Amino acid sequence: MKEIINKRKWFWPWQDQEEEKWLETLSKNGLHLSKPGLYGKYSFEVGQPKDYVYRLDFHSKIKDTETYIQLFEDSGWEHLGGTTWQYFRKVSKGNDLTEIFTDNQSKINKYERILAFYGGFLLIYFTLFIALIGPRQRIPWLNLALTLTYVPLLLICSISVIKISKRIKELKEGFKD
Repeated sequence: MKEIINKRKWFWPWQDQEEEKWLETLSKNGLHLSKPGLYGKYSFEVGQPKDYVYRLDFHSKIKDTETYIQLFEDSGWEHLGGTTWQYFRKVSKGNDLTEIFTDNQSKINKYERILAFYGGFLLIYFTLFIALIGPRQRIPWLNLALTLTYVPLLLICSISVIKISKRIKELKEGFKD
């Protein structure tokens, strides 16, 4: 029976590259991702250190999951699971740069999917927040409760949209060079 260790670590949507590096470091120390979970929960299988490369892809809804996963497996990637974020790994080939997206446009498309997802949430949260301002004026405790709930959500979504938009801009500028 293989030993499983659970860890929790939070990454923001724009920190996908940091998450990949963290997973790679753990694999080099003998902890190999076996199951990505929700809300920063990860399950790791204890084993011999390996030089794995981890890559993440974002899809809020995959139309044909079987074809999607097969495309990556045909390129040598092992699909580890996921919900909106899909986790893949493969053994490193030394100094070769191992990517699931080999061109900038594919990377841009990934970040545009993230932007659309969080931009949609931002629009919904902001609309609900504005719609609830009027009725809340008569009930002060409700005003405080909703403000304490909605303001952090609006802030997180806004920061996500800004950071991801910046990443897209950097990729597009690199694409022009």
